[in-house]
Amino acid sequence: MLRKNGFFVEPVALKVMLTIPDFILVLLAQRFMGSKLMDIGGARHANNAREEMTKLNEELFALARKVFSHKYG
Repeated sequence: MLRKNGFFVEPVALKVMLTIPDFILVLLAQRFMGSKLMDIGGARHANNAREEMTKLNEELFALARKVFSHKYG
């Protein structure tokens, strides 16, 4: 879905994630988001990279709007 909508995965090593079924990725993401590593490292990174997080948030919502309007609009 990402490539189909003009979004590219970087770094290249993350392209392997495109081959993993969504339900498995969701389970892995839920586990990671609830981990101590994410609690400490994720919060620290978010505070240090607020501008990057804002841009990623904008891109994620743009993708969601595009996909949902195409699918349901």
